[in-house]
Amino acid sequence: MAIVEYTALVAKLIPYRESDLIVWLITREAGLISAIAVGARKSRKRFANLFDIANVISIKATRRRRGMARVDSGMLIHGFWELSQSVQLLAAACHVVELTRRFSVEDQAEPEMFDLVVIALKELAAKGVGQFRLRAFEMGILALAGLAPNLEQCIGCQKKAGPGDDVNFSIARSGIVCGKCARDGEKNMLPAHSRELMRRILASDIEGIFKLDHQQKSLPALNSIIPALLEYHIGAPLKSLRFARSLPRPGMYAEAVC
Repeated sequence: MAIVEYTALVAKLIPYRESDLIVWLITREAGLISAIAVGARKSRKRFANLFDIANVISIKATRRRRGMARVDSGMLIHGFWELSQSVQLLAAACHVVELTRRFSVEDQAEPEMFDLVVIALKELAAKGVGQFRLRAFEMGILALAGLAPNLEQCIGCQKKAGPGDDVNFSIARSGIVCGKCARDGEKNMLPAHSRELMRRILASDIEGIFKLDHQQKSLPALNSIIPALLEYHIGAPLKSLRFARSLPRPGMYAEAVC
């Protein structure tokens, strides 16, 4: 057994027995790990305010060769209390965390993915829910997972698209298709200005991804294509998007997330 120190984001909590918690953590040093925090549901001293979703924490954990780690102690680094001030912010934060957990790999260090999710949560906490912020984060996650869509040439015939060309986008083939190669259900219109915005997001570094200038008219196509592309790659509906679509007043949040 070894004692290891991690910087981690709290991604999922599962009550266990009378007083314990199983926690899923996205760590900067080792990707996704699961751990048990003994007594965390009753302790008001050792783990006070530590295990809330989206908290960034520092922990010391005992790791065995197999099975879950055991959290021995921890310290809160950033609590993002602002994200609990409205259902819109909370749901958006859960969306960001859920996506990162889904694309993180167990025991594989992915510091850029960790940094991206922390920056995204800071942006949400400081500026609120916004279509561009969420789409930029989602595109960043796809790129870091090696799933960036093909935006340069037709998936079918390899014909290169010009910078001013409006094109179709295929969710199933994760890229643009010309009119001749588009199959049934693949005619998701991607205007030239929306495709250019997607290209700029993919070309940006993590620090600059949320600072890109953009036109409001470019966002509807991204709102339609990117969430569908994420769910296709994951192979299941995202719980956070399902929640957004179920709100009594979907315009309050779903328009920004879906």
